[in-house]
Amino acid sequence: ENTEDILSLLASLPGALSKMAGGGQLNSVNFSTALHRMARFCSNNRAIRKKTLTDPRFALFICSLSEAMAGMDYTLSLSEYHESSDINSSKKKGKSLSFTSRECSNIAWSIAKIQLAPPASALPLDLSNELNHAIVATCLKCRSQVLEGSRERQQLWIPTLSLLSGQLLDAISYGSNKATTSFNTQESANLLWSLATAQRADKDVFEHISSSLVANLSTQTKPQEFSNSIWAFGKSRIHCKGQELLLRYTADALKDDQLFVDKWKSNELSNAAWGCATILSNKSNRSPEEDACAVSILRTVANELIKRPDDFRSQEITNSCWAMATLGFGISAETGSASNDYTFLMTDDPVGDRQLMERAL
Repeated sequence: ENTEDILSLLASLPGALSKMAGGGQLNSVNFSTALHRMARFCSNNRAIRKKTLTDPRFALFICSLSEAMAGMDYTLSLSEYHESSDINSSKKKGKSLSFTSRECSNIAWSIAKIQLAPPASALPLDLSNELNHAIVATCLKCRSQVLEGSRERQQLWIPTLSLLSGQLLDAISYGSNKATTSFNTQESANLLWSLATAQRADKDVFEHISSSLVANLSTQTKPQEFSNSIWAFGKSRIHCKGQELLLRYTADALKDDQLFVDKWKSNELSNAAWGCATILSNKSNRSPEEDACAVSILRTVANELIKRPDDFRSQEITNSCWAMATLGFGISAETGSASNDYTFLMTDDPVGDRQLMERAL
């Protein structure tokens, strides 16, 4: 199976690509699964990604998916909607799909993985009540460009497809912020990672998702969910209460349970260290508790570097060392302040931390 097989299958279903919201041929699981599988193929092969993005069937699939997520009635023809231009009257018919939190997080992950959406610096975030109207309008434009481009043998739709992908991520953000049921830890971590990777993160959304995440964390939670969430806060440079609680819970879990530490892969440890350092080095009003959490996390990472050095790849070692240097771990403020402006964390064991840092290096 590859993207060509998936797109061929979708094209063989009458109306799945050509009708509003897939014409009832696809349910929410089908939409989510198809995009998720194509994203996996595209993320591992640049040639496959290029071929997929320039395939008009993929553009039409994203249009159908976006219309479905915007709540459009899949029994409505494109011409009927174009004549009415009333998304609310469409919804009243009740022939629309609903997407679960898992499906939403998988779709967001896929868009981020394929690198479809523009960053917020190029396309400002839209978390308004009018977003669904904008999505459907963009879908109509994209479908028209696919038809025109196919005649002229040009990929006219790609910029519009990028715009639509950004709007779709914003719609997922908006929905997660308004959801009455919380995402589970894996879904929350995936969504944080996706929005940070696509550079379409919003502080209020991150606060809401991270609060839900922390409320459901335990030592049974996969390390990747801790690591990806901390990395996401570092990447997005968003500071909020949920981020503080996440660092505290992570530090406590790593400190008190070696069996839990042993479950962490080397990339998860280095990502947590990198994220922690990025968060705190860009935060002017750090609390002593946050500093203590950072010291605790770096101690764990340094100890694991010493215990299992062969598990760490060169980039993971570099990221871990960068995190220790950036936060001044094992370096006294008196020693370092003359040569750089890095952050320095207060520690209850400066001599021990220096020895630990030197052994790790």
